[in-house]
Amino acid sequence: MMKRKIVKNIIYVSLAMFLSSCTKEYFDQDAYNTIVKEAFPVENVDAAQDWQTLATSDLKVSVDQTSGQTYTIRVYEQDPSVNNSVTVLAEGTVVSGSTYSTSMIHPTVCNTFYVARIDENGYRQVKTVKANDGVVSASFTTDDTEQVKETNDISYFSWKYVYEDAFPQPGDYDFNDLVMTVTRQVDLEDPSKLYLTVSLDALGSTSAMAAAIHISGLDPTSVESIKASEKFLFYEYSGVDKIKSNVDYSTSFTGDVVIPLFSDAHWAMSRGYDKVNGSPAHYYYNTVKDASSLYYSTSKTGDPARVIYTIKCTSADVAKNITSNTIDAFIITQYNGSFWETHAAPYKKHEVLYRYLNSDFQTAYTDNFPWALKVPGNFKYPTEGTPISKYKSWVRSGAYCTSGHSFGEWAEDEDQAQDWYSYPSSDYVY
Repeated sequence: MMKRKIVKNIIYVSLAMFLSSCTKEYFDQDAYNTIVKEAFPVENVDAAQDWQTLATSDLKVSVDQTSGQTYTIRVYEQDPSVNNSVTVLAEGTVVSGSTYSTSMIHPTVCNTFYVARIDENGYRQVKTVKANDGVVSASFTTDDTEQVKETNDISYFSWKYVYEDAFPQPGDYDFNDLVMTVTRQVDLEDPSKLYLTVSLDALGSTSAMAAAIHISGLDPTSVESIKASEKFLFYEYSGVDKIKSNVDYSTSFTGDVVIPLFSDAHWAMSRGYDKVNGSPAHYYYNTVKDASSLYYSTSKTGDPARVIYTIKCTSADVAKNITSNTIDAFIITQYNGSFWETHAAPYKKHEVLYRYLNSDFQTAYTDNFPWALKVPGNFKYPTEGTPISKYKSWVRSGAYCTSGHSFGEWAEDEDQAQDWYSYPSSDYVY
């Protein structure tokens, strides 16, 4: 493949030699760690790095105003008094005299929130609130009288999964081999029902990839139904036998719910139109913008493929626990005769549908290097062949290399440059 360098091919052959056996005795842990460490674009990765850019806080909002009136609660990421367009982090309803409680997903660096209560006529009151030990709380009483009409353009908070397709081999670390966005929204009338919008945005790989969503801790007995608005197009002859179009969800080895997304990403992205002799044509999609690029002749642009999944739970408490922390979207690729799963932290070592060395949750796949990242939805993924950040021998380059706000600095120290994903260079697609 064009994107693989000759030196990497040599590495892969060596890697295959000690990954090819079905028994652990042939796996050389130290040699493998060395190979991945030398290939990763950042030199001194923080041993404590958890690769988290999102957090979940508990939200508690009480309203004691007009008796019997139902209010809408919204939490904005931006100040709605000075921003026309705002992002909703959480939303629900509460009857006056009660407290609305839920889980709220937000960027890790976000500590100030704008909590609004909106009445039945669309008038709102807003309070600026700081998180305190993972809790965001606000109270609206009859003393709060100032209100304005809600006129802002709103969108709902989303996050992206960006993958390398080479696991367990080293990758090229542009983290665009598959780009997928997830948006979570709770039904205002039925808090036991939520909607997950999954958008397949881009493909920076010519390899076959399947995908699914594992929801950690969600037992099938806590789910009444999972329905898709219109499923991603499945490739009928895909070899990924555990991703099936005729089931709404299955279960993992530990009994958690697993929602199949698509059996071949390129087939789903092209809606089955791009094919060669009836098989999926594996172009690059939405990852190449420069006509002089080596990848341009085999690239395409197109609208993302989107599906909305409606998850009806047995209670609002069950739905509340389906957050970015428990939603584990992963891809499945084939290597050395086996299927391998690529997960973002904290699920990197989990084996949900396929097991590789016949043991639970492998510890053999490097100390702390990622093949997938989970980032806020405004993340601009790198162009094909551009590493997310190179930070070796004090030299910075790549898509996120701004001094003080680089991926490399964050990878070396998780307490530094935590807002790196908001500072792309020109080497991104959109």
